[in-house]
Formats: sequence, C-alpha cells, structure tokens
Amino acid sequence: TTVNLKFYKGLLKLPLLFNQLFANLLMKKDFLRGGYLLAVLLIWGIWKERKNPALWLLLAWILAGLLGLSNYKQHIYAHYYGFLYPAAAILLAVSLRRLKLLSLPIVFYFVYLTIGHWHGWQPPNYQLKRTRTIVSFIEKKSGGNKFSLALLAKQNYDAPYRYFLFLDKARLVDLHEEIPEQLFVICEPWGLKSCQPLGNPLWEIAAFGWAKIEKQWEIKGVKIFRLVHLRWGQRRRG
Repeated sequence: TTVNLKFYKGLLKLPLLFNQLFANLLMKKDFLRGGYLLAVLLIWGIWKERKNPALWLLLAWILAGLLGLSNYKQHIYAHYYGFLYPAAAILLAVSLRRLKLLSLPIVFYFVYLTIGHWHGWQPPNYQLKRTRTIVSFIEKKSGGNKFSLALLAKQNYDAPYRYFLFLDKARLVDLHEEIPEQLFVICEPWGLKSCQPLGNPLWEIAAFGWAKIEKQWEIKGVKIFRLVHLRWGQRRRG
C-alpha cells in the first residue's frame, strides 16, 4: 500500500522530486526559487564533465534514488533525501567549478536564499511541550484507571505520546492484550478534513468496539475525545 510497483508512473514525479532534493539541500523548503537557474547550471556542469566516469556515477546515484522515491506513495519528508545529499552537493560543486569566477554571484544568490528561508526565522511550534501538556491532561482525566490511546493525524505518529505515558508509568493498556473501559483519541486537525472518531477505521478505535463520546476537550488546537463503551441496551435505543 505504500509502494507503487508500476515504475513508469513515477517518471512524471521526477522533476518535482529533483526540485525538492535541491530545495531541501539549500533552503529546507519544498519550493526552490531560482530552480531554472539551478537546472541550467547543472546541465552546464554535466555537459562539461561528460567525459568523466565519476560524473556518470553521480548521475546514476541521483537518478536511481529519485526513481525509488518516486514510487513511494506517502509523503516524502526532507530527511528521506539524506542518502542523495552527498551526490547532489558534489554535482552542484562540480558545476560551479566549471563556471570559475562567474560562479561567485550564483553562490551569493543561493546563500541569500538559504539565509532568507532559514527555518530559524519562524517561531517554533513547541511540539514537545504540547505533547507533554496533552499527556499530563490525559493522565489526569483517566482518573488513574486503565485506558487505551489512539491518534488521528495526517502526518504524525502516536509514539511520542506513548513514550511520555510510559515514562510517567500511566495505566496505558495494549489493546492486543486487554480492552479497557475508556479510550482517549487525540485529534491533530492540521491537514485533516474531519476529526470524527466514532466509526473511524483506525485500528485502535475499531478494536475498542462500540463506543460513544463521553467528553471532549481542546488544548492548543488539539482535540481530545474520551470514548467509553456503548452498552447493548444503548445500541438498541440508538
């Protein structure tokens, strides 16, 4: 479900992935201003070094890597390109060397883009602090009783929440072993069309069984639902 074995379909994504590779390398962004300039620069370097066997090794490295990533169906994060950064940096350096003095204004331009789009200029999202706050809140609302956990999010995993619950020795239950009386569903709405836990196909929610929302809260933009079991009589009335 995460890999497309029809490799020819990935060919159309190559220009986008190539742009993201150098954008993340230079600016930590998915969009690279001056992308056409970079493309012309690299083509120039490839043409000038076309008789160098090492160049073809670099190109094979980059092309094979991008072809592999193009068949991955999920979101491609910046660190996924890590194995390609050395080849991309060497190819860029070779191209700039061929321009000699003319490469200086191009270098200054890319340095300007890098500094201007440095992630440090943006305020932090305090993800760690928010996670700890939510974990403490769930521990309090659980009343010291056993509970299970589920996360609805587009680009995140529940591992950070479970990690801090483990450190705090909370009574978090593995649904493979036991089904407790309450399930806390964390909903990070960023990028999600809906935050409806009831009837959601997520395994943790489905394994909990018939349920109703007893309470819900919102902390720092994150919604938290407390689900309890829906008894047989309640199901019939529903």
